[in-house]
Amino acid sequence: MFRYNYITLEGENGLRSYQYHGSDNSILMKYVISPFTQWQVNTIVPELLAPNVITLVGLIITLIPHFMVSIICNFQLFGEVPSWLCFMISASTLLYLNLDNIDGKQARKTRSSSPLGLLFDHGCDAIVTTILALNTCIIMQIGNGIQSVIAFLMGAIPFFTATWEEYYMNGLNLPIIHGASEGIVAISIIYGITGVLGTSIWTEHTFNSSIINSHFFVYLMSTLAILSALMNFGTVFFKHYENGWKKAKDLIPIFVFTAVFLIVYFFSIENFTSHNMQAIIYFFGINFAHLMTSLQLAHVANEPFSGTPWSSIVLYTILVGHTLISYLLGFSLLISGQTLLYILIGVAALVYLHFVVNVSLQCTEVLGIRVFSIQKRREEEAKPDHFI
Repeated sequence: MFRYNYITLEGENGLRSYQYHGSDNSILMKYVISPFTQWQVNTIVPELLAPNVITLVGLIITLIPHFMVSIICNFQLFGEVPSWLCFMISASTLLYLNLDNIDGKQARKTRSSSPLGLLFDHGCDAIVTTILALNTCIIMQIGNGIQSVIAFLMGAIPFFTATWEEYYMNGLNLPIIHGASEGIVAISIIYGITGVLGTSIWTEHTFNSSIINSHFFVYLMSTLAILSALMNFGTVFFKHYENGWKKAKDLIPIFVFTAVFLIVYFFSIENFTSHNMQAIIYFFGINFAHLMTSLQLAHVANEPFSGTPWSSIVLYTILVGHTLISYLLGFSLLISGQTLLYILIGVAALVYLHFVVNVSLQCTEVLGIRVFSIQKRREEEAKPDHFI
């Protein structure tokens, strides 16, 4: 029951023939990040260190200060954050960006690139997307209101549409400025500045208006996020003009994801969202990671994208059903919203873990590789690299 093949036989053949295509036109990446990470790979990183280990270490480094600040702020998206912790979160974010670029170069150096590495990298990126959104909400004092929902979605939606573009364009071509490089560096700088000036700067009013600085930041960034998503859509639509709308149906999962989040926010009772927003974002963050990994798996296996995972559909249905029934009755039925939420978070995490473990095991069997160690083979020594 634990072992399950999420990849079909046709998908296994797709894995074997997959070749990575893509480019990164970022100015910061070209002139700073890439040369610096290449120097590290050439001079510091041990040759036997597996790329996936580097990716995993980067994720862990991001999680540690996140849970520290969450505990200090009692898992609320506001509260006084010590300066040293702002600096620590800033440093960990930059370190994640550094390691996230080292892993691909290490894979090319050791000729251990594989579709599994790309899947693992994107899965960790999806998790970090949620973590950075929560860190930003806490440090910038965004709070538990609708702005925190927007802050999370403005990271999730462009990430999904970019991967959707990669799926249909058979490659990811990043522009001269994008969130994965300049965006992460910018938010790291913001964390550092907050450490110097204090979190109170974000609760001051913008240009003497009724809007505080943190909310103004969210509205500004959400505008840029929408533009980024529209650019992804335009790229696919104009490339596949005749059947562009048919391909757009694969965007339905992100609309469902957003709609469910908004229903939970607007129809919850008992101050549910105002006391549990971080936990709610954890729930949707786990399901988002599952969705993103499923889309990326469809890409590397050259299979049709199946849409929202069935497990997420079940969990969404339970959460929305409980929310709406409680809203109509005026009280929680059978179980409190908070208790149900914690149960659903646990189930979502276990289901996603099951998915990740089994996909990883199946990839290792199909490709003859290992997840966290480098296995050199003679035929691979002479094989040109195609993956990140």
